[in-house]
Amino acid sequence: MDKAMDGTFTGDSVSSYEAVKQATEIVNLVMKEAFSVDANYNRYIKLRERFETFSFLISCPEVNWDRWENILHAPEEFWEDVSERFPIAKAYEHAGEPNFTALRGIFQGCRPSSSKKINTNGSSGSSDKSVVIDVDEIVDLSSGSE
Repeated sequence: MDKAMDGTFTGDSVSSYEAVKQATEIVNLVMKEAFSVDANYNRYIKLRERFETFSFLISCPEVNWDRWENILHAPEEFWEDVSERFPIAKAYEHAGEPNFTALRGIFQGCRPSSSKKINTNGSSGSSDKSVVIDVDEIVDLSSGSE
């Protein structure tokens, strides 16, 4: 984890943690829930690991990604070698990342297409403290489908 022993965050993880903290505040406000910042940050770290691992795999010349079937084809020795370096890579040997499009949107900075805004105070409209949320693009990553 990116967390230091004393509970502080260092380097690039500071901005990630702060972004998750802000997002958690907005999600809790909009959804009237009480999600924990630390739990959401742990989810963020796991999703980032999935995205980075799958992105790495599809960039390897030994791998052929069938996007329609969402299957990665590679020699057996490739899977043996890569799973030593990336433990979750083995999960992609028989099925691709079902949420790759959504993960790419999160981690490559794609912007939502909608102009609907929700202010941090919960009202609609535009503000310096508003976040663009495209409700048509919200994906339930726990369901395994987009």
